[in-house]
Amino acid sequence: MYTRKAFSPHYIKRIFQELPAYLGVLRETVHDSGGFYIRNEDIHTIVPVLIEICSNPNTEELFGFKTKYVNMKVEASIGDNWAELEDYNPNKDYTV
Repeated sequence: MYTRKAFSPHYIKRIFQELPAYLGVLRETVHDSGGFYIRNEDIHTIVPVLIEICSNPNTEELFGFKTKYVNMKVEASIGDNWAELEDYNPNKDYTV
């Protein structure tokens, strides 16, 4: 399963620190998106963590100040390729 989500390269470090490598593979970054290969059975484990990481950037480490009330808008899409992407649905069974 291929996942695309709002992304910025400075999140890569945090993603690799917080997610075990065997759960997903960062395939590419394109502008503000990151493409991941994730096993279908791991989608509901990984996608919420990716959304959390990208929604709440560590602005103190990156820019020297901490934001309190501003979160980044992040969307996740799931599909076997770019043409078949659909919005991530936390209630959908992606293993079938």
